[in-house]
Amino acid sequence: GIFQFQKFTYDGSGRVTEVIEYPAGSEEGDLGRRISYSYTGVNTYPDQITAMPHTLVTADLVIPT
Repeated sequence: GIFQFQKFTYDGSGRVTEVIEYPAGSEEGDLGRRISYSYTGVNTYPDQITAMPHTLVTADLVIPT
């Protein structure tokens, strides 16, 4: 997709822990992708990255500015 929206979630150290990706124009109930990042200790790079399909809910949708 040319236009992909992303919603980022961060932990207390400012590291990305989750990204919800979906095509522009998606609505609640549409399919997107959830990418989870896990860290050990104070690592700044994730030890594990997991991507899986995700059914979008209203809280996942971002409004571009």
